[in-house]
Amino acid sequence: PVILNGAAAVSGGQLPYNFSWDMGLPSISTPTVSPSVNTVYTLIVTDAVGCQQLAQVVVSVYMANAGPNKSSCAGQPVRIGTAPLPASNISYSWIPAAGLNSNNIAQPMANPLAVTDYQLTVTLQKADGSNCIMQDSVRVTPVAPPVDPNFAGPDKVACYQELTSIGTLPEAGFSYSWLPSVYLTRVDSAQTYFDTKGNEGQLPVPNPTVLHAYASKQGCVFSDTVIVSTIEANAGQALCGEGIIGMPDRTPYIQETYAWTLTSGPGNFLGPTDLPQVPVSASTPAASVYALAVTYNGKTCNSSAMVKNSCIGNCSVRKIPADDCDGYTANGGQVTLIGSSDIPDALYSWWPQVGLSAYTGNVVQLTDTVSRTYIMTAASPHHSWLTCSASITTNLMLESPSFPARDTVTCADVPVTIGAAPQAGYSYQWTGSGLSANNISNPVATVSQTSSFYVTVTGSNGCARTDTIVVTVPNQPANAGADKIVCDNAIVTLGTDSVANTTYSWDPPAAPWQNGTNQFSAKPQVLSAVTVTYTLTTNMGGCTSTDDVTITVNNVPTIPNAPDKQICAGSVAVIGSEPIPDVTYQWSPATGLEDPTSSTTIANPASSTTYTLTATEAHGCTVSDTVRVLVSFLLKVPNVFTPNGDGVNDLWAIRFLDTYADLKLEVFNRWGQLVYRWQDGHRPWD
Repeated sequence: PVILNGAAAVSGGQLPYNFSWDMGLPSISTPTVSPSVNTVYTLIVTDAVGCQQLAQVVVSVYMANAGPNKSSCAGQPVRIGTAPLPASNISYSWIPAAGLNSNNIAQPMANPLAVTDYQLTVTLQKADGSNCIMQDSVRVTPVAPPVDPNFAGPDKVACYQELTSIGTLPEAGFSYSWLPSVYLTRVDSAQTYFDTKGNEGQLPVPNPTVLHAYASKQGCVFSDTVIVSTIEANAGQALCGEGIIGMPDRTPYIQETYAWTLTSGPGNFLGPTDLPQVPVSASTPAASVYALAVTYNGKTCNSSAMVKNSCIGNCSVRKIPADDCDGYTANGGQVTLIGSSDIPDALYSWWPQVGLSAYTGNVVQLTDTVSRTYIMTAASPHHSWLTCSASITTNLMLESPSFPARDTVTCADVPVTIGAAPQAGYSYQWTGSGLSANNISNPVATVSQTSSFYVTVTGSNGCARTDTIVVTVPNQPANAGADKIVCDNAIVTLGTDSVANTTYSWDPPAAPWQNGTNQFSAKPQVLSAVTVTYTLTTNMGGCTSTDDVTITVNNVPTIPNAPDKQICAGSVAVIGSEPIPDVTYQWSPATGLEDPTSSTTIANPASSTTYTLTATEAHGCTVSDTVRVLVSFLLKVPNVFTPNGDGVNDLWAIRFLDTYADLKLEVFNRWGQLVYRWQDGHRPWD
């Protein structure tokens, strides 16, 4: 318990005092309180004539906090405890001291050799000289790294369109993850496969690809990296006659070697054999086969190409979009047919000649929604016998797969499941970093900032649908507002405008909140009579953030109680007091003053005047005092009067007597006897 001393907060006025506390406290000067949270108590003191004075006191509730349990990773010290408590008369003691860099600070570094429970004792000396002793404990667990520090495995060279194993055997007690997840078949195992098939015929990007493996145990995370270089052996399509075999190099950052050989047939090379593409001769009377070997760091990938002795061209037609889901209308009229063949310099034609943007060339577009089968013919301009055909059916109006996935919100680095439940006959392909797998319907995403993930869902009929899932990481830190310096008894607005889907909590929670606001308001208003630091905690989608704001109550300037002055008419008086630094002054009225903006000034009023001095400090706090300058004139005293009731000289009165203060007038006869007395008010003698 704590005893509040209301009498110490009040001065001046007339006894007796009446004490009125908030928070349901009794109306006494020294109530006893036992708050469970930091609390601001407000006191209003009323004196015998109804004058009031307001004061506040902050009761801080302290407790020992050793912090959460920690792990010491691979012999690295870890900080335990929490931030020092905001008090000067406080001490800390940790036991045992073994493994600590200091045992008498709030947050030592711990590096024990075995699992150790550290006990924290916090001793706070209270104002009455007694001690408040608080205790808490924390466990520190040493965690050794993986036995094999190279648990990501050796760097690998992969052939394009093959799976390459990376990683090593798992060690007991560890969980594993990989980043980036793209191109990996799994990201939650010690060993996984790197899939070099890429996306629509593209090699992995970047290439070489750096992959990070993480081994986690009891809060410790250890990392290793592996580099996978993907090389490609692509001898190209079969030729008819003399020409170029092979494909251009798509791995400019990898220094692989190329080696071509003739494995069968009468053909021969017409140039160098160590390039990605080489010239070869026609092959008669039989076909020839050429082999390509691409080698890098001991890994060799192979491919072969044929040069035919007689050619019947090979043709194909593909459509963009590649499926027939919903057809021409649903794709906004953007359906393209692309023909291809292995005939050099082929000329293309389309039949029937209806519903297409053109009927020659290898690229045409649909122009209507009618379902038709188109035949594309490719012919050589050099050999009339060299031709081929391919067909394709459009506007089948097949049903698209459904994927009712929604965007979601999570905290930074907190895993969240995205996507939707799997459906029979559907396959899934995700792209984006931070996924637990990229080929399931509902992977787990772990991101540190707002990220977008792209998924392609393909049905059993070949129709595909793409969707984008946005995982939002709230990035709205708590904002308690700017620190403020205010005048005594000011009502201050804390915080900033509220943000959607955010809750607010202020500490101290028990405070003199005003105008219907409370500790859960985004912008509460609070009565301030003492300096207090308020802490705001916000929660947005389960993500918390804190911020502090200090309201400093500035003491108003003190003006000495200047006495009233009395002067004779035509004379001057100095009024006011010595100036206070950073305080401005203003006298009112300014009539008769030498300088109405000085703390002290010369007054020469023509008649008695009450002057008000207002002092304003740098933050706008003001205080006022009044000074009366009484101007007295020369008295005119009559030496005779006739109180006979005839209306002439019936009263004896001294002119200008009312311009004097604190006068007493007595009249004696010649024998020394008192015949008239006047005091505290001018009343003529009759």
